[in-house]
Amino acid sequence: VIQKIILMEIGKHLRKKRNEKRFSQQEVADYLGISQRTYSNFESDKSTPSILQLKKISELLEFDFLKFFYV
Repeated sequence: VIQKIILMEIGKHLRKKRNEKRFSQQEVADYLGISQRTYSNFESDKSTPSILQLKKISELLEFDFLKFFYV
């Protein structure tokens, strides 16, 4: 249950930060070298980014990705 809550927070947080920085999903996907659909799945919690992908996203969107690992 805790893992699902954390995963739900990731998608919501990614969308919020991306919108704050005014990036499109396509721009973030291009930065990661993935499709826009794959990135969209991260934001909608249909899939979860790897730790390395999450780190790259956090660098682009300027947030501390480690916050998702504190329980």
